[in-house]
Amino acid sequence: MEKYKSLKILQKSPNSGVCFLYLNRPSHLNDVSRDFLPEFPKAISSLDQNPDVAVIIFAGSGIDFQTLDNALKGSYAADCGRNVERLQLHIKFLQEAITALECCRKQVIAAVHGACIGEASSIVGFGNAMELALTGRRFTGSEAKDLGLVSKVFTSKQALEEGVKLVAEGPNNEEQTEDVVLTKQASMTVSSHDRLQRVDNSPR
Repeated sequence: MEKYKSLKILQKSPNSGVCFLYLNRPSHLNDVSRDFLPEFPKAISSLDQNPDVAVIIFAGSGIDFQTLDNALKGSYAADCGRNVERLQLHIKFLQEAITALECCRKQVIAAVHGACIGEASSIVGFGNAMELALTGRRFTGSEAKDLGLVSKVFTSKQALEEGVKLVAEGPNNEEQTEDVVLTKQASMTVSSHDRLQRVDNSPR
């Protein structure tokens, strides 16, 4: 499989349809880098088009799943207008990277551990999202489950990976692949289009 600077793809069990896609910058706590933005959609697309892949487990290397966005670090210009335009383009590229997950026809399971920083307003609701964004407070896996951010909570990273792998390799998984593809296409096409349209039409 192709190699990336910010990502790593592993197939831990031979002849398995389950592939792990790791955020692979553990020394930088898996921050969003300039390499990540173009690489992530490319990696997702390659796994989506691979007929031997049925399930993708999205995980992070090291102690945290993903932390701050440093892709714009050190790239500010003296002209405020240029900074706004650069930020607008960056947000669009970041959204395209995130949308790649939604557009992927294969089943994707996120195995989140440690710190995880990102946009969640469409998942937890506007009120909860605003409270989390404005306070920047940390919250536990149990609270994340209560907010609907995760479906299960595990006691360790090892237990997490074993748990999601067990789900991914569950009975009739390969037979269900076509149903997963059709369901994801039906549910995500409209939402993905609307989200990208909102990014394009946001104020400059």
